[in-house]
Amino acid sequence: LMVKEFIEERSLSIFFLYDVTKTMVFGSKNKLKSVYAAELIASLSYAALKTGNEVGLGLFSDKIEDMIPPRYSRTQFGAILKKISNPFLHKEGYPFNIDFIYKNIIPYSLNTLRKGTIFILVTDFIGLGNEQGIEQLGKYLSFFTSKFNLIGLMIRDPIECELPICSGNIMIEDPNI
Repeated sequence: LMVKEFIEERSLSIFFLYDVTKTMVFGSKNKLKSVYAAELIASLSYAALKTGNEVGLGLFSDKIEDMIPPRYSRTQFGAILKKISNPFLHKEGYPFNIDFIYKNIIPYSLNTLRKGTIFILVTDFIGLGNEQGIEQLGKYLSFFTSKFNLIGLMIRDPIECELPICSGNIMIEDPNI
């Protein structure tokens, strides 16, 4: 009797792109959006590295702030954790915008990441603007998804989805101005 044991081959490359603009430093509950995002990235990174996959991290505001290339090593999780837990991480800069993806993310990805990389964008998507901006983003991302697997994770606070019920005047300001 001969038994062959199946060992699943895993060599996925996962790259997190984390929004470190000031719009992520907001929270109406017990945690800021940036804390939720950091916990999400840490949890998924840990799980991916434990199963033998490569994990990398990119931090962006209106430019690429820092990069950790995808690797599988004992020190990779510590390096990612150190970057995302930095209290001075969040920068001034414009909220997430379409031109940034076209001018920075697509060229960087084509030059440094291997084809088929799972690309996880963690942002609040504030700054996309109107419907034209969303359509333009769709065009850029359709090219991008021909080379990479893209997952977008939107981090939002409950107050961003619905204004609170209160009496009196409320001052509202457009973050894009």
